[in-house]
Amino acid sequence: MTIPLLLKLFVIAAGVGIAGIVLCFVAWVVAPAVQRRAARKAEAEMDDVLREMQNGLARQGRLGESDHIGDIRICRAIANRHPLLVRNRRPRGRRT
Repeated sequence: MTIPLLLKLFVIAAGVGIAGIVLCFVAWVVAPAVQRRAARKAEAEMDDVLREMQNGLARQGRLGESDHIGDIRICRAIANRHPLLVRNRRPRGRRT
């Protein structure tokens, strides 16, 4: 192989390497922001669902019934355990 060809291959390889490093850095910076945005969207959707449930029960005049309140609490508990909605919460139980 000639030196100009080797030089071209080296420049191409270096460019690909630098592009890979830049891409990894961008992904490292952008991924948490995208995850936070998805969490906010999922939380807003769950709030809308809970609000609709409460509005529907209020229209029916059954908001005070314990089983429906229990349903709402179950939905809220499910929402709190959703992977996108679990934030930096302290672990349950004793700390070691």
